[in-house]
Amino acid sequence: MMISPRQYIENVEDLSYEELLKERGRLLWKIRKLENFFKKDINDMSLEEVSLLFRLPSPEISYSCYLMYLSELCNLILDKFKDKSND
Repeated sequence: MMISPRQYIENVEDLSYEELLKERGRLLWKIRKLENFFKKDINDMSLEEVSLLFRLPSPEISYSCYLMYLSELCNLILDKFKDKSND
């Protein structure tokens, strides 16, 4: 089950700037993995990859949520960067 972008940000808002950058890297890895998955033809997929088509949430929903999380996370990173720069 995916959470809302707001809930996602609530879960990470207390992380340091450096930890937020690591979280951004994790999200980007998940996004890239799904983008590579979407490029494949079903006939070229492994059994494990085909099983992803039938899981919940679907790869399309996961991809959409990860992109929304990334958008909100980038805003939070910018805020933390500004705070860090003002210190």
